[in-house]
Amino acid sequence: MDPRPSETRGSMFAFYSQIDDVGKGGGPALVAGLIMASGRRFAFNVAMTGWLVCGCVLLTLRGFIDADVVRAQEQVEDELDGVVAEEGGGGEGASRDDEDDADNVA
Repeated sequence: MDPRPSETRGSMFAFYSQIDDVGKGGGPALVAGLIMASGRRFAFNVAMTGWLVCGCVLLTLRGFIDADVVRAQEQVEDELDGVVAEEGGGGEGASRDDEDDADNVA
């Protein structure tokens, strides 16, 4: 599940897409510039250092992802409970389909 609220999911994906495209275009140019200025070994070391730093950041963030998913699920459940309460729902056990069926029978 995507832990971002649905109201901001499109904006975040657009931001990610833009940054990804900049990286695809700028990364090779940066590496080519490093190779020309400092040699292949230095450029390789810079690239590996960047990869290792990013890997460490991702490993650090791993612990927060599960908590974000749980929090997002709770927010969605709270919003749904609020919608059901506004519509006069019958509590946790009643579903919207059960209410519609009861209206059709009566």
